[in-house]
Formats: sequence, structure tokens, C-alpha cells
Amino acid sequence: MGTSVSFGDYSPGVLPVTIVVRTAYFAKKKTEDILEETTEEYTVVAGDNLSKIAGNYEGVSYQDIMEENGLTSTVISVGDTLTITSRKKTGEKTSFEKIKNGNVGDEVYIVAEHFGIVSSIQVTLKEKEALLTDGGMLPVLQDESEITTIELCEPEEENLKGTHRYAKVKLRPKEDETLEEWREKLGEKEVMGYTDGQRSISPESYDRMITKEGWEPEYGEAIKSLLSIEVEAQAEGEITYRGTDKSNVFLNEEGEWFEVKSEEDGYVILADGTIEIGNVLDEKIRYYIENKSGNIEFVGEFIKNDNELIQLPSSFNFESEDANSSFAFSVKSGNEYRSYISPISLAAIIGAMSEANIEDVTIVGFSVEDGSSPAPSTSHKNGRNGDFRYLRKDKSGGALYIDSSAEDLDEDRQNDFNDALYKYGYTDLLSFKYNIDSEERLLNHSRHYANHHHHLHIQGFNPTTKNIGE
Repeated sequence: MGTSVSFGDYSPGVLPVTIVVRTAYFAKKKTEDILEETTEEYTVVAGDNLSKIAGNYEGVSYQDIMEENGLTSTVISVGDTLTITSRKKTGEKTSFEKIKNGNVGDEVYIVAEHFGIVSSIQVTLKEKEALLTDGGMLPVLQDESEITTIELCEPEEENLKGTHRYAKVKLRPKEDETLEEWREKLGEKEVMGYTDGQRSISPESYDRMITKEGWEPEYGEAIKSLLSIEVEAQAEGEITYRGTDKSNVFLNEEGEWFEVKSEEDGYVILADGTIEIGNVLDEKIRYYIENKSGNIEFVGEFIKNDNELIQLPSSFNFESEDANSSFAFSVKSGNEYRSYISPISLAAIIGAMSEANIEDVTIVGFSVEDGSSPAPSTSHKNGRNGDFRYLRKDKSGGALYIDSSAEDLDEDRQNDFNDALYKYGYTDLLSFKYNIDSEERLLNHSRHYANHHHHLHIQGFNPTTKNIGE
């Protein structure tokens, strides 16, 4: 038996006595820019403003300049000296974020981390209890081929070489008929009891009742398939898994199993503008989106309150596997109290932001916690209508008055966003006329409305929906 080693025992150029497969897991792939910072002094000249100055530097917004120089307003004077730190992209760093669940049809990464040189790593996925298989290996889809033995590839990314191997697969069989069988099995739910809205009774008590009118079933959680990862590594040397005498099966412990569920447990936002509505049996609502590559991705899980409204997080960033489908938003600081939105409206907003690929959306407000809409925005009832700041060329998310600063409006991106909002059901947009090059203009799908020179109002909500739940 060889000697196990830890990462701390390894020295470059020295082969370890024992090759260790440290862990294996399901993951999302994340790519981050590596930035090189350069700081310099800038002297303000005639005609300068902070936005104009920021435009001369890579990765710099006017807010960055204000923060770095301790400015409390955008007023600057000729001769002022500003310290400006620009950020230039010099490369990318790839990492993996572990995930504990996924849905049928999701694309996921299977990752193995190892110490020492391996010639190959293969994995198979095993169900805890036979549900989608007959007790054998779970088939998945890779490059349109159905496989049960998954070869993990050596990475091209420099920061992962020598320590990671991974593969991207879809959690589905090749045949659509089998896929529907999987969904049906995972969509089944146990009836836990019945309720009339005031009290609950057991299924046995319900069966004994003569009059059953007004009683509705109460469901438990949807059935899930629980997976572990079995690893087989090849190397010139002794291989151990997690250390001496450890099993080569990972995730097969309580709280570690990977859960495969049906995507019909929330909202699936399709690229054609349709919003599929699945089963939502508790306060947690899951959102999925069809990206521009045609793949379904999990966006996030949001909590609804007793008034059937979701409070938006102060900021949210979705990094799609297709970069052209990523989006991000933030809620205007101080307006968190009026950031409650209906679940279907959130689905539409997610679809529009992803369609337009916008990562600097600032949401001014929807409703307050109980769904009401106090002045001045009295039409924001039940979390369906809302306000957004106009999109700026500097992508800062800051305030913009298009009646006086139309030159800062990113007209193309704003019209793309308006088009996407319309596509996902917001048919009546209120904005404000503005002038560029002495030409009066109005944003797509909008009409001129008083006091909307600093925000876009969305209403007339009539989405295209499809019920895919029970």
C-alpha cells in the first residue's frame, strides 16, 4: 500500500507516491475575467464631464471616479486632478461552483478533482433507488449521443490543468419518449392530506367522508431521483479515492446526494416569448430559461410571501452558459420596500433581460409588500406594473433624464429591451420624447407620458403562457 499525500506534500516536478481522486461533484462552470489595474492622474480640461472622462478608460464608470476621488457630486472644474484606476482584461479564470440539484434537460458539468498525474478518469451515475433506471447506470446525453460511461476530459484552461477533469452532459435520455417517461415519474407527488382552507385532514379521513365538496388535496414534494458518482481513474501508480481505503463512490451520503427533478416545478421561460407554468406547491419558486443556444438553464429560486409576491433581491446576476443570454439587475437603493413583483411578471422580466442580454438594469419599483401601490406610483398594483431607469451608454445603472441628457441614452440597447419586454407580454410602455441631432424620437413600443423623462413604466401585461403542471 502506497503512502497517501495531501496537497501540502507536493512539490513541483516530484511525482506523488499515490494519486488521489479527491472529490467528484456536479457543477456550474464559471469564467471570470483577470484584470490588470493601472492607476494614473488626469487633469480636467475644458469640455470635460465625468462620463466623458470615464469613456477614455477601460472598465471605468463615472461612479468609479467619484468613489476613488471622494467626490459627492459630478461637478468638476478645469485644472482639477483626478486619480483614475483603469482595468484591462488580460485573461480568464475558470472555476466550478458545486450544485446539489438539477432538472431533467439541464446541462451540467461533472467534475473530478485529483492530485497527481492521471491518464484517464471515467464516471458513471448511480441512482440511490431505482426510479429512472432499472437499478443500473443513468444514461445522459453528450453531443447528441446517449452514454452511461462518461469520460472526463483534460481541461484546456491553464488554471485547471493537472488538478481537474470534467465533462458537460445533459440530464436526459436521447429519445423524447423516454424523456417524457422520466418527467412523468419525477412529476408524481404523494397526497399528504386534504384541506378546506381552514383545517387539514388525513387521506384516510377524507376517504371516509360522504360529502367531499370544497376539499382540495395537499401534496408533498415531487419525487426525486438521487444520484451518486462512481469514479474509475487510470494512472501510473497507486490510486486512492479521498484517501486510503475510501470508496470510489462520491455523494452517496445523507445530505450529499444530487437531486434530479422535473423542471415542471416552476416557470420555464422560452425563447419564443412563451412562459410555461409548472407546479408551485410551496413558497419557493424556481425559474428556468431557454438560452440562445436552445438549452434550458436554471436561473434561480425566489421566495413568495403570503400575498403571492416575490421581493426582488437588491442585486442579482445570472451568468448563462451562453454569454449572450446573461443578465443582471439591481433595485434602486432605498426602494427595496417597493420591490415586490408577481411571479409571472418576474418570469417576463427575466425573459426580457436575458433576450436583450442586459447586465445594468436598475429597477425603480413595482409594488409594496401587500401588493398595494401608494403615491406617486399608484398603478403598480399586485406586482404587475413597474418602473425602470433608462439604460445609459456607460452601463452604470445610474439615473438618466432623457429630456436633458439624451446623448447618454443607449438608444439601441434600450430599444432592444423594450422589444423584449413587449415580446414577453408588456404591451404598453410609457416613456418620454427626446431629441438626438435635432430629431425628436420615442422609444419602441412606448408612448409619450408626462413625468416619464427619468424612467420607463411597463404595463398592459398580457403574457403568452402554457400550463405544464398537473
